[in-house]
Amino acid sequence: MAHPPPEYQRDLKVPAAGYSDMPIPVTYENAPIPLHIDPGLQLATTTSNKFVVSDNPDKETWSTNALSAVPRLHAEAFPPSPAAPTEPPARRTICGFRRRTFLIVLAIIAVLLVGIAGLVSGLVVSRNNSNGVNNNEPIPAPAPTPSSPNDHAQPSAGPPKMLNNTQLAVARWSEPAHGAMSFVAYQDPVGSLMLGVWTQNDKAWKSVNVSERLLEASNPIQPKLGTPLACATNDGYYIAIFFLDTSNVVRAVYTKSDDTYRYWRPTHLYSDARLLAAPDTQLSAYWLDCTPACRGNPDGGDQIRLFFESASDDMLHAYVGAPWKEAPSFSQSGRAASALAAVPFMYNGNGLGMRLFFDVGDKLAMKSWGNSTGWHYADAFKGSTHPTFPSQQIAASSFAVSPSDVNNNQPVLSWALIALQLEQDGQLAATYWDPRVPSKGAVDKWTFGSRVELVGGPEPAPRFQRIAMNIDRKFYGIADNVILEYQVDQADLTRFVYVGEVKF
Repeated sequence: MAHPPPEYQRDLKVPAAGYSDMPIPVTYENAPIPLHIDPGLQLATTTSNKFVVSDNPDKETWSTNALSAVPRLHAEAFPPSPAAPTEPPARRTICGFRRRTFLIVLAIIAVLLVGIAGLVSGLVVSRNNSNGVNNNEPIPAPAPTPSSPNDHAQPSAGPPKMLNNTQLAVARWSEPAHGAMSFVAYQDPVGSLMLGVWTQNDKAWKSVNVSERLLEASNPIQPKLGTPLACATNDGYYIAIFFLDTSNVVRAVYTKSDDTYRYWRPTHLYSDARLLAAPDTQLSAYWLDCTPACRGNPDGGDQIRLFFESASDDMLHAYVGAPWKEAPSFSQSGRAASALAAVPFMYNGNGLGMRLFFDVGDKLAMKSWGNSTGWHYADAFKGSTHPTFPSQQIAASSFAVSPSDVNNNQPVLSWALIALQLEQDGQLAATYWDPRVPSKGAVDKWTFGSRVELVGGPEPAPRFQRIAMNIDRKFYGIADNVILEYQVDQADLTRFVYVGEVKF
């Protein structure tokens, strides 16, 4: 250790026996403060280069620093001096960078982001050009989901978003502007009433949020969640959707055909009658072009027949519109929550009538209606038919067969009938009447409860939760939250050929 100049040293003479009598220089920091030594203090060196400091020969204190052994009494003579700063003050930083460096890095990042955005934009434009997109026209926005506002029916994009317990209703018509048209009614996840539209010209499905269209027109509706549904059309390019509101009152809304399906309004059911239905009723409706001899409509013309189960007497009733009034000729006892399916029918060219399929509690039943005969129970269904179960669903269709297909090539027109029952395992059973079957009488032309074969489509064969049919021999079923479409084989009424998936 370097020694301070002589003027900063003091010699201590240590005379004690056993110690060296050589003067020992004592150095201390903070010199030139005088060091006052207690006369009784003894200081010695050892072979370990430590000091032995003691004011009592029997008590020794070992230290590598003599100052640490100075008695407390004299410590006040050596106040510690503040440590001199060893580093300059730290500069201010931003995110660990000096301000200038941070600004340079930020500028570089901004330039890189602008370059990436330009590159992506260029790739999109290049792709659009390769697909024949006219860059002078605005790029259309993506089609909204069924629950979003929709000024026009949008092209199909994917499976519809549906309420878990939505019901299903279908209809069809033909018109010069669009050709054949198909309609599918259902509810979206929030309960809005939805309509899917398919036209022969477009060959694509479009969706319309009916509830939102009515809200925009200040005619809000409140269909209950899982409401039964029915659809009916007429030759005036008019489609009506029937449903129950949250009070179980039968309601209906309609629109006339156009390219947007934007303009919807309530039917006269909101003013002519308050039809209170059983909470678990099902609905069926069909438009019938009636002659002046129609029972319940002496003026003839077109009319819609609506079928449901009344809350007051648990009877099945038919109502005629418009104006809406109960058809006096129809009242039928059936199972609570009976299935209902009404279709038009013609036999031997005797005018267009109707057939109604329903559940009488243990089997499938059918009532017939004619222009002059009114409603009567079909003879073929008085015996054993295919069994039913509570809340079973029934769908029905009818179609004309050409005169050459009729027995003995008779030049008269008859229609084939088919009623589908959704079985508990999700499969389909068909009860049908085919005028082409050789037999002695009309009753013998009925076949009850045949298993339906699904040709093509998803594998394994789907198990349906909801079913519906239109008079174009089209079957629609919901399976695993997807609506599937099949065509009934005209040559074999138990063979359904896959058409495709309904996508909106």
